[in-house]
Amino acid sequence: VGMLVTCNDSANKQLDHVNIFGTVDKYGVVGFEKIVDFLNGKNLTGELIAQAETLTDQQMKSSWGEDADALYRKRVLTALVTRSLNQLLLSVGKE
Repeated sequence: VGMLVTCNDSANKQLDHVNIFGTVDKYGVVGFEKIVDFLNGKNLTGELIAQAETLTDQQMKSSWGEDADALYRKRVLTALVTRSLNQLLLSVGKE
């Protein structure tokens, strides 16, 4: 499992040109278009990250079913999206 989050630098913490991709073994690359659309143009905050986490969870529900393996993959990708956005928030806050 892997995750890539990219965006343009912004002095005012506003997210622009966000892209989020994850990989899961045999399922290949997973895009997070709903979350990207939600994040673009907004200021990065802890509250926004929490909302993005909820959206990630909702988007993933129908992707692979509800068996134990699918639930595990969903939890891992949701956590990776959240951690990546938190890291982004920390790095923006240091500038």
